[in-house]
Amino acid sequence: MFLREYVRHAMARHITQQNVQNGALPCVTLDPAIENKIAGGVQRTEHGSYVSLDPDSMQKLLTALQEELGKLTDQGYQPIVLTESDGAPLFPKSRQSGLYLG
Repeated sequence: MFLREYVRHAMARHITQQNVQNGALPCVTLDPAIENKIAGGVQRTEHGSYVSLDPDSMQKLLTALQEELGKLTDQGYQPIVLTESDGAPLFPKSRQSGLYLG
């Protein structure tokens, strides 16, 4: 387990409470089969981790995710994406805008 995983687990309650809106945690989760596909595509280098999936699969995933996030956004929420730890490299820029919580 990497240091970021320890930190994420230690801060989970704080991060969750920070993102609760109107008594609910607006989030999107991924199907376990998709999580497994992402985990299988994670490439780790000395410069960090990234997900290496075929372009068609990546586009389908991102399009579906964007649609689901849009539904919550249209309802006035700022949604987050809950993933297993191996899904984190899929959302590097999203984390900065509050859309990701691994």
